Amino acid sequence: MENNPNNTNAPATKADLAEAVAATKGEFKELFNTQKEEMERLLAEQANVILEAVDERMDKKLNEKFDPVMTKLDGIMKGVEALQQENTVGTEQNSVGTQTNWRSTRPASQNSKLHRHNSFYRRPGSSSIETSE
Repeated sequence: MENNPNNTNAPATKADLAEAVAATKGEFKELFNTQKEEMERLLAEQANVILEAVDERMDKKLNEKFDPVMTKLDGIMKGVEALQQENTVGTEQNSVGTQTNWRSTRPASQNSKLHRHNSFYRRPGSSSIETSE
């Protein structure tokens, strides 16, 4: 009997089977690698789509949470700026020569006079009380 590779009824030898298995292994390996690469590409695309959706949703939620906070902070900062401008204007006015006592709004020149309180006179800055007679 002659071994003809095209004859399907011919008996197979161990070498024939080894050759067929090697060829099949190579084909399966190539097919597997192709499928593996395609699967990795598809999974990467899916992951990117999911991450983009999550990113958009997180941005929306963060904006919803932080917008009111930022609005309040803006209001606070405007108030602080207004107070700073008031202090700057006040400091400039005081340095020009408008002297005021921090305890009263009267000019300093009037604070040295005697002030009447009930029936007593008290000199500002003095702890002694003089009675009126």
